[in-house]
Amino acid sequence: MEVLIKELHTKKELKQFVKFQDDLYKDCKYYVPKLFSKELKTFDKTENPAYDFCEARFWLAYKNGKIAGRIAGIVNHNFNKNSDKKFIKFGWFDTINDKNVANELLKCVETWGKDINADCIQGPVGFVSFDQSGVLIEGFDEMPTSFGIYNYSYYDSLLIMAGYEKEADWIEFNIKTPEKLPEKIIKASGLIKKRYGFKSIKFKNKK
Repeated sequence: MEVLIKELHTKKELKQFVKFQDDLYKDCKYYVPKLFSKELKTFDKTENPAYDFCEARFWLAYKNGKIAGRIAGIVNHNFNKNSDKKFIKFGWFDTINDKNVANELLKCVETWGKDINADCIQGPVGFVSFDQSGVLIEGFDEMPTSFGIYNYSYYDSLLIMAGYEKEADWIEFNIKTPEKLPEKIIKASGLIKKRYGFKSIKFKNKK
C-alpha cells in the first residue's frame, strides 16, 4: 500500500502530530505519555524560545488511510554557526514497524536538507540539548526515566536500514532500592544522625 506524506501547517494538524505517539503506544505498559499541552507549546513559535534561532517543519505519514508515522525537521542556526558543517536535524520520529513509512518520513527531512545545502543530517534530536534525543536500543522492559525516552525495539533497525549510523552510546543506570534496608545501612544512618544531630521529620503542610 502506498505511503502518503503530508506536511503540517495548522494547530489542528499539530494536535494530530502530538496525539499519534499516544495512539501508537496505547497498548504498551512501559510508555509514559507526555503532557499534551506541554508538547503543543514545544511546537508553538510564540511559546518556545528555541524558535528565535531554529526553524522547524513537520510531517505525518499515512497508510491505509490512517496515520502511520511522524517526523520533525529542524535547523538550529546557532548550532550551525558554531560548527564546521551545516546540519539538518530530525526529531519526534515515531512510526509503525514499516520500512517504507520510515524511509518516506526521513526522505522529507533529507530533501529539505538538500534544498538548504546541508552537509549532514543528525537525529533523532530536539530543538536544543534539553529536548529528548536518541533511540532506545536496550531496556525495553523498563519504565523510562523522567528525562529518558521509550520506543519500540524496531526503531534502531529502521534507521540502520535507511542508511543511518550510530554516533554515540548514552547509558542510563537504574539503581533499585531493596524493600528492606540492609542492617549496615541502618546502623550507619544511626551513627550519622547521632554525630551530627540530624533527625527525620515529617512535614504537616506545604508551608
